[in-house]
Amino acid sequence: MTRRIVALVTVLVAVLLSSLALAQMPPGNPPPMPAKPAPAPSAAPPKASPKASASAAPAPSASAAPAEQDDTTDDGGDADLPPGHPNIDQNQMMAGVPQDRDTPNPSLPKGTIVVSVLDENDKPVAGTEVRLGVDYQSIAEGNKTSFKNAVTDAAGKARFDGLEATSAYSYRALVKRDAAEYASSPFGLKRDMGHDVILHVFPVSRDIRGSMVGMRGVVFIDPRDEVFQFEVMLRVFNVGRVTWVPRDVTMTLPKGTKALTAEEGMSDTRAVPMGDRAVKIEGTFTPGQHDVVFRFQVDNDHDPTMSFDIGMPPHLAEMRVMVQSSRGMQLNVSGFPPAQPTLDNEGQRLLVSGRQLKPGEPEMEAIDIELSGIPTPGPGRWIALAIALAGFGVGLVVAFQKPTTATQKQTITARDAEEAQEALLGELIALEKARRSEKIGPRTYERARRGLLEALARIQRLAPQPVRKKKRRAA
Repeated sequence: MTRRIVALVTVLVAVLLSSLALAQMPPGNPPPMPAKPAPAPSAAPPKASPKASASAAPAPSASAAPAEQDDTTDDGGDADLPPGHPNIDQNQMMAGVPQDRDTPNPSLPKGTIVVSVLDENDKPVAGTEVRLGVDYQSIAEGNKTSFKNAVTDAAGKARFDGLEATSAYSYRALVKRDAAEYASSPFGLKRDMGHDVILHVFPVSRDIRGSMVGMRGVVFIDPRDEVFQFEVMLRVFNVGRVTWVPRDVTMTLPKGTKALTAEEGMSDTRAVPMGDRAVKIEGTFTPGQHDVVFRFQVDNDHDPTMSFDIGMPPHLAEMRVMVQSSRGMQLNVSGFPPAQPTLDNEGQRLLVSGRQLKPGEPEMEAIDIELSGIPTPGPGRWIALAIALAGFGVGLVVAFQKPTTATQKQTITARDAEEAQEALLGELIALEKARRSEKIGPRTYERARRGLLEALARIQRLAPQPVRKKKRRAA
């Protein structure tokens, strides 16, 4: 008998009525998720679309054709940055900054890796510990990671010999200096030669004001039937010769945030969840470009208007908000220009609004996003609910009917009764909201309300009654 009332309520209210409810959604509404809790977002890299690309097309002007596609290049061009902001043109940004590299070296014996550690002026750094990560991947044995250690000599070189040169093994060199950690990209060894790795280390600043760091950001929102799916990407440009290691740089998230996950990439830069409503930016931001991506969800209560506040990191020069929208939906971001419609790379409709800071403007400490015209279930849901609840009593009795004697009384557990009552009370609240917003007429409202109240009364009659303690008479 356990959970059967809750199951019955769920079937009546959620499953049997879902098809009729969805039939009332306006044309163009994004496909809904299944009628079950949304799974946590995957940490897999996002598709090549504006959903996760800080280099997506700028917010189109009013004269832009809605079907215009993203034709910008990912070169970090700074033509649209306000005067005074650090130059983040990719070519100019890296001019004069020494570059890391790893290359096969035929002059080294097979199974040998030599790591050279150099400073910002390409001078060798002696006496520095180098860790070599060894990653072994096997279908039969699974994945295993181990480390080998060596110290650089006077020439700044650390040597590792006797390494495996098969496709099952990959390697990564790591060096720590102050609060920063420098690492090469993973690489494999050729069977007939060794490998050279060059890693540069830079002075470190924990304060962003001691670094030449600027940021661009994108917030992408995908309204679904059960949740609003958020994806946030920060593109961080370090245009100086000092490594930035953030200290206590956090971003607050909207109320009701859940399923918060951060994408793990090849870089050591990352967003770390801090409780339910914040992420902390961590890692080593060396000179160059770095991406930080994370995702979260907020429940879709099917209100026609929803607001979301998101705290921003420091030195944010540009922010863009994109919403996958149906016809009639509107996007308003406080302090941003009006949103313009466009199409993404998959031909789906987007609303886009972006803002770039101008000289003298205060930083964007937070953005306030408002979505209006959100598709909500139409009156068909409540019409169907009223019809379904007319037979609720019969279904309830059949579900719990057992042979009873004249002295037996049919009851349910207190927990079942409580959960069933909560489910029905939730429907009553939703019904009241629908009536106040005039989504349903008075007759449909009365029929559905009467049916819900009758169902609550039947559950209360089946629920066990609390035992009253007899009062002791005074002697």
